[in-house]
Amino acid sequence: MNSPAPRPTTSSIDKRFIKRGGYTIRIAGLLAATAVCALATACGPIQTHELAQAIPQDQMKDYLADKPQDAQRLYSRVLIEGKRNEALNHMRAGLAAFQLGDDDNAAKSFDVSLNTIEAIYADNPKAAEARSLWTKENVKDFKGEPYERALAYYYRGLTYMHAGDYENARASFRGGILQSTFSYNERFDADFPLLNFLEGWAARCSPAGSSGKDSFDVAAKTSPALGAPPTENNVLILAEYGNPPMKVAKGKSSELLTFQPGPPSNITRVVIESMADGAKTRTAAFAAAPASDLFRQASTRNGRPIDGILEGKAEFKDATKTAGSVAMTTGAALMTMSNNSNLQGAGAALALVGMFASMAAEAMRPEADVRAWDNIPGTIAVTTLKASDLQGGGQPLQFEAVFYDPAGTEVGRKPVKIATAGQCSLGWVRARSALDVPDSAPGAIARR
Repeated sequence: MNSPAPRPTTSSIDKRFIKRGGYTIRIAGLLAATAVCALATACGPIQTHELAQAIPQDQMKDYLADKPQDAQRLYSRVLIEGKRNEALNHMRAGLAAFQLGDDDNAAKSFDVSLNTIEAIYADNPKAAEARSLWTKENVKDFKGEPYERALAYYYRGLTYMHAGDYENARASFRGGILQSTFSYNERFDADFPLLNFLEGWAARCSPAGSSGKDSFDVAAKTSPALGAPPTENNVLILAEYGNPPMKVAKGKSSELLTFQPGPPSNITRVVIESMADGAKTRTAAFAAAPASDLFRQASTRNGRPIDGILEGKAEFKDATKTAGSVAMTTGAALMTMSNNSNLQGAGAALALVGMFASMAAEAMRPEADVRAWDNIPGTIAVTTLKASDLQGGGQPLQFEAVFYDPAGTEVGRKPVKIATAGQCSLGWVRARSALDVPDSAPGAIARR
């Protein structure tokens, strides 16, 4: 009778296999799978959702049929870039439509953007998931930074004012104030005095007849020029100029979202002039006070400068990677250096934990989201007038915004169209056209 085969010693066990509790774990295979997974989820050069999509010509034609002609190239990006950039592209196109006088399409576009914003910045599980640390930032649907989200409410509020719907305008400005307090997974005190001023203005213009004093007082605390205007003033003029902040990713993993001032503008001051006699004779000039510096709004929280955002996420990624590396190293040592089967099993389990920790760290993809709303201004200035200022000799006056450089030299003029709705009037003017941008926003589409 043959003798039974000798029982293998622990040292002769193939270290690729550790049998514990009836399960076999193939460490080498799992490590290989981990590497593939990490490559697929974190290291792939370009992902499908980051590319422009081909849209059938008939579908695009139908979609653009009711959009303003000059803004159609911006509206086309809504389909080409899909859900991921939908809010961003509606912001860009909606602002262009507003400039072109198409309030209906502008309002619809901003409503789409606001729906996206409110879905992400709300207290529910879906919103929490969207803000999760575990998803690469630029995979997510664009939501914008606080200043961008606040401006979406600002422009929607202006469309309400054009329609004479001051209660909804007031609510929209209040919504912008709220959004200015959100920053990724943190909350700050509100710090957007222009919106407080506009909330007060809408309250004053509302049929309810509120004074708006509380809102004006809040605005004046941060910006004294935004205190309550004279009660007889019921004409508001907003003048926009300069270039918006730029988003820049910094840090060893490009994890820090930082802000830089936009390209230099030669405009530092604006004056609103009224003109009579066929726009040949100036009758009056009204200085417009700077009410909002968008670079300041982007780069500070409650007036305090910030180095960048998402920094905590990158630190968490580094800590996780370190822990995973230590666990894998320790586990491997227990597996290969010990003759004790229990220690070998523990080593295998520890290595497995470390492997998954490392994989999770790689899946975080902490790159900052540098997609940006690029046709907003750098500065918004405000002035208010009396209804009588709109008339001269019984005839309506024409108005122009006159832009000046730091030396006091005039560098441009733009007509100001003033529209009356209800008991108030609104004028809005831009030094730079909202159409003066590329088809696609910065960072919106990956390049092959």
